[in-house]
Amino acid sequence: MLSIPRVSIPRSPNHARGITALGLWGARALALAWAAAWIAFTLSVVWDQGWSQTLLGTAAGAVILVPVIAAWAFPRFGGLVLGALAVLAWLWADSEASRVGIVVPAAGLGGAFLALGSSAAWQRWRTRRKALKIARNLERRPSPGATA
Repeated sequence: MLSIPRVSIPRSPNHARGITALGLWGARALALAWAAAWIAFTLSVVWDQGWSQTLLGTAAGAVILVPVIAAWAFPRFGGLVLGALAVLAWLWADSEASRVGIVVPAAGLGGAFLALGSSAAWQRWRTRRKALKIARNLERRPSPGATA
């Protein structure tokens, strides 16, 4: 029987960190798209109400940018904020349409930011730990040709 040796492709120790970063950027893009859609929706609702009401309604819709920016800068904290927003919106919203427009995206994005932010922190810790282990091993090994 013919035996083919297994070829292993070496992976970068930061491979998982790259996937986590890609996931974070994807979640950030979805969060910004959701915030833009929500602002456009509130603007369309208050468009014919006069300038003061239009500006007030649009500013009220733009408040959604606060948790999105928090999640952009601090994924774990922003994920908790978006999760809290989902719970508060579930309690406050009267119609199913408003729950679908606020609660579902906030809960999904909050969970994604929380998981990906925790994963990124874990990957950073793991990479630093591996680097420390390699550095300690290099300190302990005598250099070739050195006499003890």
